Amino acid sequence: MKNKQILLASRPQNVVQESHFRLVETDIPKAGEREFVVRAHYLSLDPYMRGRMDNEKSYAAKAEVGAVMVVGGNIDGVTRVMTTSIALETSKGDLPLALALGVVLLGVVGLLNLFVGLLHGGTATEREALA
Repeated sequence: MKNKQILLASRPQNVVQESHFRLVETDIPKAGEREFVVRAHYLSLDPYMRGRMDNEKSYAAKAEVGAVMVVGGNIDGVTRVMTTSIALETSKGDLPLALALGVVLLGVVGLLNLFVGLLHGGTATEREALA
């Protein structure tokens, strides 16, 4: 198995096309101490990425031609488009406890919304109503 990376091959002038990218395969990185290899099953394509491909000033750093595309954020601020990557092990949580607390939190929010809805009679004001 190989690590697949999507590189920006050239800056699009108008419509982005497949020719603006290059798919390369590299060896899967080796994890060091307290690290592990992560394999992505899905990658997102976000609208802000279009601005990164331009050479114009933008709120996001521009993508460099020939570099692996950046698609989002992590602890260091960026994630590159790759099917495998190295991640640093920080701590292991308690999944059953996290799921239980998540269900409790959803229940509390649901009950709070129900209470507020009943308190206000479930009616919208004229300003809140849809035409």
